[in-house]
Amino acid sequence: MRCVNILLLILFFIKCSIAQHLRIDGSNQHKLFTRFVNSNEMTINRDSERVSDKKFVIQVPQGLQNSKLTINNYFLHLLAFKGGQKIVLLYQPFDTIGVDKQSLNLSYTDFEVLCSKAGLLEKLNGIEFFKNRLFGLKVIGKEKFFVIYLNVKNREVEVYNYAINSLTLTSNQ
Repeated sequence: MRCVNILLLILFFIKCSIAQHLRIDGSNQHKLFTRFVNSNEMTINRDSERVSDKKFVIQVPQGLQNSKLTINNYFLHLLAFKGGQKIVLLYQPFDTIGVDKQSLNLSYTDFEVLCSKAGLLEKLNGIEFFKNRLFGLKVIGKEKFFVIYLNVKNREVEVYNYAINSLTLTSNQ
C-alpha cells in the first residue's frame, strides 16, 4: 500500500510539472516569447487613395529565424520559425473579410476551405503548407487584418494560439 501511495504522489508531481510547463502566464512569458513590432511606414496607392501599413505589436515564440514583408494591394508579414512553423500578419485594406473572427487548431483541409472562402489563398501562394500540421486564423476587429499561424506542431499549438491572441494594433499617426 505504501508503494502505491508513493507512486501516486510521484505521478501527481509529474502531472503538476507538465501542466505548469504548458500553462503560459506572466511568470514564464519572457522565456517563451519576444516582441515583434511593426512600425513600418510603407504605403500603397490605389486610385487616389494612399493607405499605410498597420502598426502592430505581437508576442512571437522565441526562435524567429527570419521575417519578410510583401507589398501588393495588401501588406503581408511572414515570420518564419524553426521546423517550418510560420506566423502571417496580413492587412488587406481594399478587400472584404468574409470569415469568422477566429478559427484555431484547424486541419489543413479545414484551413484551406476557410482561406478559400476568405479569398486568402492567392495571397498565401508560395508558402509551403505541411498538411499534417495545425493552422489557425484570427481576424482583428473590422480592420481587415488577419493574423494566421501555419504548419504548427501539435505540441506547440498552445504557444502559437497565445501569440496570435497577443496581437495589438497601434495607431497610425
